[in-house]
Amino acid sequence: MEKHPFYCFEPLEIRRKELENDRSQLEIEDAGTGTNRATTIARIARTALKPARQAQILFRICARYNYRNVLELGTSLGLTTLYLAAADKQIRCVSVEACPRLASFARQQAKRFNYPNIHIQNVNLDSRLNAVLTETGTQDLIFIDANHRYEAVVKYFNECINFIHPNSIIVIDDPYWSEGMTRAWNEIKQDRRVHASIDLYYMGIVFFNPSFAHQQLRIRL
Repeated sequence: MEKHPFYCFEPLEIRRKELENDRSQLEIEDAGTGTNRATTIARIARTALKPARQAQILFRICARYNYRNVLELGTSLGLTTLYLAAADKQIRCVSVEACPRLASFARQQAKRFNYPNIHIQNVNLDSRLNAVLTETGTQDLIFIDANHRYEAVVKYFNECINFIHPNSIIVIDDPYWSEGMTRAWNEIKQDRRVHASIDLYYMGIVFFNPSFAHQQLRIRL
């Protein structure tokens, strides 16, 4: 339980409960296979959304370090996007979602909560990530939560690292979701350009500041 919740947490968590109980049908497209499948908003909310504690960690990072440029790869229903953007209305939060219906839904979420600083882009990351990065420029925080395959995660990381500064961080979602994800995470934290890493099990965070001592920390919250 959050000991010192920010004012924005309660309405976002109320919205989470609403989504978890929303039986509305939504046809989503799998960017990897190009196939469509019908599901419910409730099912997506219960299986794909970052839990409150994890989303609030991302919020606190943005607030603590006064970040202004945030990029999220993988929007889903847009609740984590709201947490990222809520830390400061001066944040420019760009979130990329390959599925048109999910992207549309997330835009509605941003409008509902009056977050004009959220910009949802509906593009396929596997072919268009570099174009997105070129357009959005240098990022303070990049949250990689899209295609959870080894090749994709490594590719995203290597493209994103060209658009950071020494105080930027990259967050890898679900590094132990699969053998491929774990392999990708192990390679990323060993990368010579990474100066430190924090393994939270459900998220991996890497730092690039050359003044940091080379270390790999594991924290179980």
